[in-house]
Amino acid sequence: MTPISLVIMNHNLQAQRCVFRDRKAIQRNLIMDCREEDAERMLQTIRLIELFLRFHADVNKRCSSGKTALHLATTDDTLEVAKLLLDNGASVDTPGQDGKSPLFHCIPSSLLVANLLLERGAKIHLPDHEGVTPLALILRANDLNILQIVLNHHEFVVTTDGEDFAGAVLMAAIDASALPTATFLLEERYATVTHQNANRETAMHRAILKHDAAMTHLLRRFDVNAQVLSLCTTTGETCLHYAAQYSSPGELRHLLAFYSQWQDGGDHQEVFPDEAVLLNGVDSTGRTALFLAGTATSDLRDEKTRLLMDAGVRLLSSDTIIEITTAYTSSSPQLAFPTAVQTCLNYWLAECAEKCAEDVRTFCLAYLSVIASSHQRQRQVSYEVLTILLSSGHSVDTMPLLWSLPFDRVAMSALLKHVGALGKKQSHLLILTLHRELVNVWTGLVTGMEHAVRFDMEHYQ
Repeated sequence: MTPISLVIMNHNLQAQRCVFRDRKAIQRNLIMDCREEDAERMLQTIRLIELFLRFHADVNKRCSSGKTALHLATTDDTLEVAKLLLDNGASVDTPGQDGKSPLFHCIPSSLLVANLLLERGAKIHLPDHEGVTPLALILRANDLNILQIVLNHHEFVVTTDGEDFAGAVLMAAIDASALPTATFLLEERYATVTHQNANRETAMHRAILKHDAAMTHLLRRFDVNAQVLSLCTTTGETCLHYAAQYSSPGELRHLLAFYSQWQDGGDHQEVFPDEAVLLNGVDSTGRTALFLAGTATSDLRDEKTRLLMDAGVRLLSSDTIIEITTAYTSSSPQLAFPTAVQTCLNYWLAECAEKCAEDVRTFCLAYLSVIASSHQRQRQVSYEVLTILLSSGHSVDTMPLLWSLPFDRVAMSALLKHVGALGKKQSHLLILTLHRELVNVWTGLVTGMEHAVRFDMEHYQ
C-alpha cells in the first residue's frame, strides 16, 4: 500500500463511520450532522496528499492488488481527492490486477467521481480481464443515473464504426436484456427504434435475435407507424427474415400483426408501396421469409410456415422462379429450376423419404422419365445410370443431379404435375405451396410468350 493510498483508505473508513471488529470494518448506523467534521477530514487528507506530492510521490504507483490511489478515490466523499490526483498526473484509465479502470469502481458508488473521470476522458468501452466494460456494467445494473451522465458526455460522439453513441447504447441494452435502460433511452429520445448499427440491423432485429419478447413489445410500442419494418440489414434481411429464422411462433404472430400498422412516412413510398411488398421482401440472395422458415430444421418450422402462408408471404421471389438456359447441344431455349427451387426439393423430398422412400423413388423415376423423353435431352447425361441409381435406393443422393438437368417447355407441365401429386400424397404443405407458385408463374410465362408470338405475327403481317 502506498502512502497516498493509505491516506485515502483511512479517509474512506472515517467518512463511513466505520469501526473495526475482528479485523473487519463495520459501518455504524448513525444519524447526525457531520458536515464540519467531514470538511476538516477532507482538508487534512488533501494536505497530507499534497505533502507527499511535494516530495515526488508517484500518483500512479500500484499497491499489491494492482490499484492506484485513484482507484480508491471513487466515492462521493473523495471527489476533491480525485481532482487533486488527476491534476497531478494520475492516469484516468490505469487498470488494476483485474483489469478494471477507476471508472468501474464508480458504478454505482459515485455519480460525482464518474462525471469527473468522464470529463477527463475515461474510456467507457475499456474492458477488464473478463471482457466487461464500464458501459456493460451500467447496463447490467440498469443504473440510469450514471447512464445519463455517460450520455451527456457522449451525446455527440460516434463509435469507431461510425454509429451514433446513444443508438449503440440502445443496441447494447437490447443485447444485455436491459429493459429499463432501453425504455429510458426511448422515452427520453436519446435513441429511436429506427437506429441501425454497422451491419444495418435495427433494435428490432437484435431483439428478435435475442428471443426477447418483452423487448420486442417495447420496440413496437415506440414505433407507431411500424417504420422499422422497411429497414434491411447489409444482407437485405428485414425483421421478418430474422423472425422467420430465430423467433418463436408466438413472437412471429405478433410481428405479422405489426405489419398492419405500416404507414409510409414518404421516404420509402417507391420502394415499399404496400404491406404485401413488405411481407414478400427478399434478402440479397433472393430468399423470402417463408423460404428461410421452410428450409430450417427447427421443430417449430411447420407452425411458423403456416403463420407466414396465412399472412400471404410467398415462398419464392416472383422474378427468379424459373430460369431459361441454353442447351449445350441446341440453340433452342431450355428451362431449369433455379437454386432456390432445387434447395426446397432437396430438403423436403429428403423428409418425405424418411416417411416413405418408395414414394420419393417413384417420383424421381417419373421426373427423370419426363426429362429423358424430351426432344432436347442432354447427350452428355447417362439417363440409364441415373435410373439405376434411383432404382437401387439412392434417390436422396441422386436428387441434386436430377434437378440440375434442363428440360424443354413441353416437359414443364408434366414435371409440375408430378410435384403436385407428390405433395398431395404426402400431405406436405410446403411442397404443395411450391407447386402452386411454380404453376402460377409458369402459366403467366406461357401467356406472356403467346402474347409475344401473336404480336410478332400481327407486326409482320
